[in-house]
Amino acid sequence: MDAQPKKLVLFDIDGTLIRHFGPEETIRVGFNRFCYAISHVFHIHVTADPKVHYHGSVDRAILFDIAQDHGITKAQFDEKWNEIKSAVIDYAHTQETKPVYEAIPDAVTLLHLLRKKSDQYLLGVLTGNVEKMAYWKLSHVGIDPALFSLFVTSDEFEDRISLAKSVFAKVEKEAGISVAAKDTYVIGDAVGDVRCAHAIGATSIIVTTGRHKREELLLEKPTLLVDSLMDERVRKLLGLNP
Repeated sequence: MDAQPKKLVLFDIDGTLIRHFGPEETIRVGFNRFCYAISHVFHIHVTADPKVHYHGSVDRAILFDIAQDHGITKAQFDEKWNEIKSAVIDYAHTQETKPVYEAIPDAVTLLHLLRKKSDQYLLGVLTGNVEKMAYWKLSHVGIDPALFSLFVTSDEFEDRISLAKSVFAKVEKEAGISVAAKDTYVIGDAVGDVRCAHAIGATSIIVTTGRHKREELLLEKPTLLVDSLMDERVRKLLGLNP
């Protein structure tokens, strides 16, 4: 077994590593994928709008909520889950003719700083996206998914806390190592990211590049709240040399 990295660093994607390209209304481009997928798989006409409570939710939960609103049962949804995921990706490919997202430069810089020290840091993604969508989004903005050793996604989970709690077992299974909660860092932009970190005893590094207001984030008591992931306090907390 290889020497164990000292720290596990888990990045959220939306609002942390990437952001929507263009005006605020482009946020709907992601939701349109979900509507298309349910419509395509179940051969029904889907009319839906993003709901406030969807922010910070996971893809599987959002997709089922849309399906349920159109009369689809949980059993029917679960039976077609793989087809639904494929339809989401198929629709995403139709959006590649113009930029949908862009990378957040400071987050990418931090990612590469950590990657250069792969003997000390194991890098992963902790996201509400399904795995193929996570890969698509990263690739779309020019971030190589291969920079990450681990993807913890919503393919098998319907809430972010269950998703987070699967992390350590997934690390042992896929990386062949064990990582302590005290050596685990969740980097995100949302209330849900702080709650995930709390749920697994990890350190939370939260950046204000997402949709939550600073006051909302502070109420969740993150370990560190910054406006940029290149803030010197981030590097210090992670143990990166200046």
